Amino acid sequence: MFFISILVYPSFTLNNKLVDDVCAKTSDYSFCIKSLYSDSRTATADRVVLAYVALDLAYLDATNTSEYIEKLIGQTTSPGDRANLEDCAADYEKAESKLAIAHNDLDSETYNALADYASNASLAVEHCQGIIKGTYPKLHSRNHDFKGLCEIFIVVSKLFI
Repeated sequence: MFFISILVYPSFTLNNKLVDDVCAKTSDYSFCIKSLYSDSRTATADRVVLAYVALDLAYLDATNTSEYIEKLIGQTTSPGDRANLEDCAADYEKAESKLAIAHNDLDSETYNALADYASNASLAVEHCQGIIKGTYPKLHSRNHDFKGLCEIFIVVSKLFI
């Protein structure tokens, strides 16, 4: 379904004007640059390839965070924490579903709703963020990163409309 090629951020300078333009429109330019250039396709990406890169990064992050939440659920003994984490797991399931639909749209060259799917995925994780309220700092950080990746995909998606 998703083919991801992730590399360590290279020590040499890569320059893709499209990436610079996209990242300049995000709330965290250096997070955007670091994230996008972690994928080897970025250096020569056009808007379509960049959309796949941004989507793949967000989807991979969501699935990794889902696995992390499942581990937390298995470790918790508090019924309240378990319920909150199960809500977060459901939120990430929604986010993954929205991103999977976006991937199908990219494959079919249907670009008009890509930003909406990314926005809805981000909103689902905002719900998780509100539930945990700082209880799990690492999950808080993961939620923040996921929202940043969704923001990047939203900006890239707007290149198609």
